Formats: sequence, C-alpha cells, structure tokens
Amino acid sequence: MRIALAKIEFLQLYGPKLRGIDMRKKEVLFLREEATRGFAVIQQGQLNNSIYMVFRGKVNIVFDQGNGRKIKMLSLGKGSIFGMDSALRQMESECSYEVASKVAVHFKIDYSFFEKHFEGEPLNSLFA
Repeated sequence: MRIALAKIEFLQLYGPKLRGIDMRKKEVLFLREEATRGFAVIQQGQLNNSIYMVFRGKVNIVFDQGNGRKIKMLSLGKGSIFGMDSALRQMESECSYEVASKVAVHFKIDYSFFEKHFEGEPLNSLFA
C-alpha cells in the first residue's frame, strides 16, 4: 500500500514537471536500459543511487531470505517507479528488482541529476 501511495504522490508532484522538460534535457537526465528475464536491475544489499521507471515489461520485487529462498513480493508494470526509497536515503536496497518478462525496458535517472533538476523540491517528504 505504501509503495502505491508513494508512486501516486511522486507522479502528482513531479509528473507535470517531467513532461515539461525539453527532450534534449530528458536524454541527459534519463538513461534508457533494456534487460532480459532474470536480470537484477537492483540487487538486495546493493547501494542504489538511481530512480527507475518501467516503460515496457515487468519487474518483480524479490526478497532473498538466504539459502536460495526468494519471495516474490510484488510485480511492477508500465509506469511503475522503483528505487526511490533507497536512492533518497542513500542506503542499500532491502530487496532485489528482477526482470520478470522476456524483455523489460526501463528509464533510469541518477539521483544526483534528479536532485539538481528539482533543487528545493519536497521529494524527501514522501518518505518522512
């Protein structure tokens, strides 16, 4: 529930501003990446510095309990945003984000670029 609420708040705050960015600036801010099934976009325990948005395909949120036991917690599709919490808090990811579809395309923005572009914006308030 908190993930869905954070996504809605994020889009309400930044959606119109992101749409208003000049295309050349978007190409600098956002990096398009494509990955195949099983690829971990973010690995559990990895320090994450980026915010991601699924453009095509599916990405699963997976928690590794150890001993090879993984729990699929949620499946994300087109328009889903992930990596915000660990990027904002500059901490290790508490779970993995693995490509579930044959191919997934996502856009990635490094948090430092996001912070520069939206300087002074209340993004951290989403996770207070």
